[in-house]
This record gives sequence, structure tokens and C-alpha cells, in this order.
Amino acid sequence: MSPSPVVFDVEAYFQEFADSSAMQEASRFKTVPTGNYQAQVTKREGRYFELKVGKSGEYWSPVFSDSTEVNLNWRKGVNLSADLFNGSDKKVSSVRIEASWEAKRDARNGKLDRLFTRWEQITRALYPNLKAEERAAKSTGDVLTALSQYPVKVYITETFKVPAIDGSNKWITPATEEETKQYREAGYEVRNFVVNISKA
Repeated sequence: MSPSPVVFDVEAYFQEFADSSAMQEASRFKTVPTGNYQAQVTKREGRYFELKVGKSGEYWSPVFSDSTEVNLNWRKGVNLSADLFNGSDKKVSSVRIEASWEAKRDARNGKLDRLFTRWEQITRALYPNLKAEERAAKSTGDVLTALSQYPVKVYITETFKVPAIDGSNKWITPATEEETKQYREAGYEVRNFVVNISKA
């Protein structure tokens, strides 16, 4: 005769609570170490971006609104979800990639901004043998369809939100494993950021 499970009346524990710090730890998004990974896009979603002003200047941020009315100043782009692989068929994590085919410049330095350069990197990764003007002739549909069919290589940083002396926070990518360990032990918020996309 096999043993029976030991049960109890769960209602007797209706006033218990889970540990707050443990809940925060468990809910953290799984990050991967800084490095190169193969990425396969699994989902795409059209997104509008709006120009906002932060401490370090203007930046384009995804639009969140209860209204369905489109503002003419909004910028069209895409939010991509991709699975990450590290030299094997086993998925190690996932990452979000935002990009826009509408060219805008960074007000601080006049250079083409991150959303557009990300789009250029995607097209270069998918069509490495084409010149820039030939890649520009590829429609948004061409690019996004190819991106759902073929993997690309992404360089990702594991970056920590570290408090500064003045009370602000800075996103810092550790230079050594020891630094990474210190930031992790300190409990700093950590995220993966896509720095570059290239041919797989």
C-alpha cells in the first residue's frame, strides 16, 4: 500500500502572506550574461512611439493610451519578441527589440536615433550583400517577413540599475564577473539590452 499525501485545511492559513523580497526575486525577468546570441523573432506587433523629455533629453517611448485616436506626431515602429539561443537548440531566454523604419535624429547630437539604427541593423543582417540604397528598397513587409523566417545574431548587455550619490540611478554594464556578482548580491534591478544586430 503506497503512502497517502499529508493534507491540511488551507482555509486555516488564509491570513498568511508570502515573503515580499522573495516575491520580487522570483518575479525578476531572467537575464543572460553579456555576449552574442542567436535570436529568432517569434512575435511582432506594430507600435506607435511618442517623443518625450527625460533627464538626459528627448527620447521616443512606446505609446500607452486608453484612446484609439492616433496622434499625427506619433512615430510608427515595431515591437519584436525574440527567443535567444546560445550555440544550441535550447532557448536560454527571450528579448524585446524595438525599431522604426521612420528616420529621426537625436536632438543632442544630430545623429540618426536608436530606433532607426536598429531598423538599419536588421536590414543589414537579413540582406548582407545589398547596398544601403538596395536595402532601403525592401518594404517593411519584406523585412518583417524575412525576420520571422531567418535568425539573426544579437549582442546583448546585462545591465544593472545602480544608484548614484546624487540619488539618481544609472544603467551600468559591469566590466568584470566580480562586478556582476557585487551588483547581483546588492539586489540591483537588472535587464538585458540589445546593442547590435548582425547576420547570424
